[in-house]
Amino acid sequence: MSRNRLLALVVVAVVAAAGIGWYAGAQIRSPAEVAAEAEPPPPSNITVAVVREELSADIVTRGDVVFDDPITLSLSGSFAQQPERLVVTRSVEEDTELAEGDVAVEVVGRPVFLLQGDIPMYRDLRPGATGDDVLQLEEALARLGVFAGEPDGTWDQMTGAAVAAWYEQAGYRPNGLSDEDEEALRAARDRVRAAESALADAESALREAQQGSGRSAIAAAEAELNDAERALELARIDADRANELAARAVSDAEAELARAEAGLAAAEDALAAGQAADPPLAPDEMAALEQAVAEAEATVAAAEDALDQARFEVDRTAKEQEALVAAANDRVQVARAALSDARRGVDTAPLQRQIDSARQELDAARQELAELESELGTWLASAEVIFLPRLPVRVDAVQAPRGATIDGAFLTVSGSEIALRSSVLERDAPRVTEGMAVEIENPETGEVIPGVVSVKAERAGTNGVADDRVYIEITPESIPDEIVGANVRVTIPVSSTGGAVLAVPAAALSATADGSTIVQVEEADGTLRTVTVEPGLAAGGLVEVTPVHGELEEGDLVVVGLGQGSSSQTAEGDEGDGEES
Repeated sequence: MSRNRLLALVVVAVVAAAGIGWYAGAQIRSPAEVAAEAEPPPPSNITVAVVREELSADIVTRGDVVFDDPITLSLSGSFAQQPERLVVTRSVEEDTELAEGDVAVEVVGRPVFLLQGDIPMYRDLRPGATGDDVLQLEEALARLGVFAGEPDGTWDQMTGAAVAAWYEQAGYRPNGLSDEDEEALRAARDRVRAAESALADAESALREAQQGSGRSAIAAAEAELNDAERALELARIDADRANELAARAVSDAEAELARAEAGLAAAEDALAAGQAADPPLAPDEMAALEQAVAEAEATVAAAEDALDQARFEVDRTAKEQEALVAAANDRVQVARAALSDARRGVDTAPLQRQIDSARQELDAARQELAELESELGTWLASAEVIFLPRLPVRVDAVQAPRGATIDGAFLTVSGSEIALRSSVLERDAPRVTEGMAVEIENPETGEVIPGVVSVKAERAGTNGVADDRVYIEITPESIPDEIVGANVRVTIPVSSTGGAVLAVPAAALSATADGSTIVQVEEADGTLRTVTVEPGLAAGGLVEVTPVHGELEEGDLVVVGLGQGSSSQTAEGDEGDGEES
């Protein structure tokens, strides 16, 4: 082995021995070193950065986007003329929107109006009627702009005038007086006119008597008697002529009825022939024959009504003319008495008694007429109005089209506006009010649709929700067609900071002995400084803070706790989603 190679081996051996010695020394520790390494590291602060954001405390719930519940409409009362068949003479089409005051259907020429209200139309409303149903009607007429007064729940002349104006604006004749009512009113008015004339004559006779029985007074009395006798003769002539015309009208009406009945018989024969035809007639031909029969029946009914009216007019005319003739005759008698008194010198005491009696008769006649006018006049048939809790509505289905006979429901309607039905926990209900803004999440796009709380139940457990929840209804600003019928997320912001504010975790706040609230801010060198703050809205684990003493800015590290480690630790703040469900 060469000398150089031997030297290299020695050097390697020396280095290896030195390494082994160093390693052995490193593995040998004193008891003090072992104890020191076993102790925990010194404690350090857990900090979270101050943030600047808008805080809101929300109520989050879910709801269904639906149209208002469908309602079937049917006739619940009677019409004035009580037709044998409730034939639809005018109907509406599906998807039509019906507002307050609109006609839902026309039956035998009479309208069936829709008005908004909670009390159903359970009776005919006539002059003098009182109650909440009358008040409800007056309020509806006020909304339609035809009732100018203050609704008071009493049907008076103002109510009748408003109903009449409403019907006439819609193109219909309002329900008025019956034949008996009209006859009673005419008789009462004739009585008033006769009493007024008798009083005027008596007063005139007294004035003439007081002027003395001179030749001028006698001449005047004679002239008055002549005028009164001519007036009586004319009254009798007019009475005969009026009665003759009334009788002629009855004959004409009877002839018209006969023609109508003949037309009906012909239409029925044609229908019977069509029904027996072989081969059968086409459906449209049969429908035309049936329509002809219906129209002929309507013509017969109208002719019968006209005949009844003509016969009534005969009686009315006779009584009216009889009253006019009687009044003219009374004038003659008064004039004769006045002439007799003028010729012989008059004791005015009987004339004064006659005046007093005439005044009493006039007062009684006027009182009777006033009572009749307050009780009679325009009235409302119970079948001609349907009250619905909400309007407008949309027509979903037409069960009785034009030409059909109503037997039960004739329309199905639902609310024309989309509503969102939801509920909140009973504990959250006091924080929710009608008119409060809400946010609706479109599940298809994630966009937010604004809306308002339009209905809030008075207590929990109503409208089909759980006993611990309160029903609410929300009216959205607009709803895409694709989410009608969907269940959506609803956020009700019950409170908000209204903008970005400084916020820290609730754990960063501490109270001092004097009642102040503080946070501790850790500086870059590890030192702490105290900032007095005013806490505000708390939401999602964060609290709004406003510095009172000291400075606090976004990004500052505030102490929320004490942890283990060799240096300060920064915690990830759980800000939450700002919602209260």
